[in-house]
Amino acid sequence: MSRGLYLFCLARSGLVPSFEGRVIDGLGPVTLRSYRDIAAVLSEVCLEYVIGADGETGRQDPARTLRRALRHEEVVEKVMSSSGVLPARLDTVFSGWESLEQVLRAHHEIISRFLDLAAGCDEWAVKAFLDRARAKEALFAGKLAQEEHNLAASSPGLRYLQEQRLRKGLENEASQNMREACLEAEVRLRGHAKDFRRRDVLCPEACGEREMIMNWAFWVPRKNTDAFRECLEDASGAQAGGGLVLECTGPWPPYSFSPRLEKEAAP
Repeated sequence: MSRGLYLFCLARSGLVPSFEGRVIDGLGPVTLRSYRDIAAVLSEVCLEYVIGADGETGRQDPARTLRRALRHEEVVEKVMSSSGVLPARLDTVFSGWESLEQVLRAHHEIISRFLDLAAGCDEWAVKAFLDRARAKEALFAGKLAQEEHNLAASSPGLRYLQEQRLRKGLENEASQNMREACLEAEVRLRGHAKDFRRRDVLCPEACGEREMIMNWAFWVPRKNTDAFRECLEDASGAQAGGGLVLECTGPWPPYSFSPRLEKEAAP
């Protein structure tokens, strides 16, 4: 069987913690190899394990892929605790050290600069979900309160018609209000972050049928973490009851901010 090098991440030489060598099927013990001041965190791997016997990664055993993904994240997060880290995507494999060294040599300045930026920073994922029915009801309740004086003098039949008139257009108005609230929250959160990304909004099938309207990644210095989370709580509280829910997960390695490096993939 062909062998290759599975890359977990790149970090600063001399700062990577030691690993006990625990393995999962298909991946060898975690090892380090350095090029100048950059350490590559690696495992030797059987290429058929990653690529599949038929050469197609999409036909792997899902359980095996999940185990490898969990091991991948475990290693990257351990390194992140001691050094700035440039995480590799899952199943980044090189044919050998020579091909990886070529990448490190060609992109040394970019990698080194990124590791300096990544030191002491974490990625935080923030997603905004809209409960459309709840948002419309909250908006309707506000409009109803504004018109209560006029409605009180109306007959039941006329009041019903007036209420239906108030309900018209709530769908679009509620969506617009929530998007404006999201943009306001985005601006406030960016004040505590080194960088941020707007990511693709996920479909309802991937969100448990909930409607996602914003998906952000914030790169936050650890010294700002408490202020960032406090700002998020304030933004969430301001929308409580209005149909907008902000959810935050992290800290994560900076996958959304890492530079893409051309590589010679293993055959």
